[in-house]
Amino acid sequence: MYAYIGRQAIYNQDMVVAGYELLYRNGASGNNARIVDDDAATRGVLNDALTVFGISELTGGLPCFINFTRNLLMDDFVHLVDPVGIVIEVPGNIYVDEPLIDKLSELRRYGYRLSLDSYSEFNGTLRFDPIISMFDVVRVNINKVNRVRVKDLVRRLRRSRGAELLAERIETEQDFDNAMDLGFTLFQGYFFEKPVCLSKSIPPLAELSYGRLLNALSEPSVDMERCCRIIESDVVLAYLFLRYTQSTTIYRGSMLGEIRQGMAKMGTDELRRWVSMVLLKQTNLQPTEELAKKAYVRGRFIEQLIHFSETELNPGQGFLMGMFSLLDTVTGVSLQNLLRDMRLDTAAKNAILGREENEYSLFLSYAVIYEMDNVRLILPDIGLKLANRERDSMYQRCALEADALFESDNGSGTSYRGYY
Repeated sequence: MYAYIGRQAIYNQDMVVAGYELLYRNGASGNNARIVDDDAATRGVLNDALTVFGISELTGGLPCFINFTRNLLMDDFVHLVDPVGIVIEVPGNIYVDEPLIDKLSELRRYGYRLSLDSYSEFNGTLRFDPIISMFDVVRVNINKVNRVRVKDLVRRLRRSRGAELLAERIETEQDFDNAMDLGFTLFQGYFFEKPVCLSKSIPPLAELSYGRLLNALSEPSVDMERCCRIIESDVVLAYLFLRYTQSTTIYRGSMLGEIRQGMAKMGTDELRRWVSMVLLKQTNLQPTEELAKKAYVRGRFIEQLIHFSETELNPGQGFLMGMFSLLDTVTGVSLQNLLRDMRLDTAAKNAILGREENEYSLFLSYAVIYEMDNVRLILPDIGLKLANRERDSMYQRCALEADALFESDNGSGTSYRGYY
């Protein structure tokens, strides 16, 4: 399992690296075709930079530029990241209004550096000139603007607050010389280097935030403070959790208290199901979420079957068993690797892996056969204390719950990972 991230250096006038731009990538080829949602791509870049690669390892202590969407800026996602070493890139096509201006002013007060990507004669006059003084760095694609107009742009930008000017798409030595003559101080483009795709091996599931949280929630006595710390340690997981619990503010300083309150409202069972949903979405390699939803529905269905049957099995373990039984197909990782070090009941693990027939495997078989919807197949006897009509209604409720959870704007957003 690997995480991938793109990186392209930014140079100064002495052709010395002055920083790096970090880019979304989903494979060693540098392909980013699986981007479905810009918000998810930004979350993916930042999460992997922080939790997999390490910012300092990626940039050597130099500033890293990361593009933020309007949604994530307004949603306070950036407040979960320390301002040291991060430069927030504001897209040149962003909608500028008073709420955005207020947000950018707030970010500056908190010590964040802002970069405008990309300024031109068109969006500048219409949108950015009135607020250009907010930006520490302004990018200009000199190959898209007439040289005379570029000179005018530079003159006007220099009259603002002295933002550093970054010439992008520098492809030849002549481009570099021209940009130097025009007064640019930062440079980026193929003349210096193409973006490189970096990769790093991902730890087993049990070592990732989702796995550690599921393990903590599977303990006989759940340590909620430990669960809280696990959520806090993962920027994206914390963001998704606070959005799901509809926290009114997302600030690093108050995050722990907000997470505690959210967990108290949810309880362990709902928290376990939510974490499982996020895990399924974030590790999904399929072109749609249907298989990930099916894994969630199967787990939820087995959980309910256990609850309404004459058995002493743990419903929570049944939920995890049902979900994990399809997770290899969702993620492209073998069940043996996925289940390694996960705190799943041994009998439930053996049922998933087909190592033995036991009571858990009976419930798993029931769910799998039921999903086939074939009247010729005989469902095993699990001592279910529901009529068939009630069971069918229960399954429908599980499916509707999955639809609502996966599609909710307060859920996890679009899947972005490509390393499973």
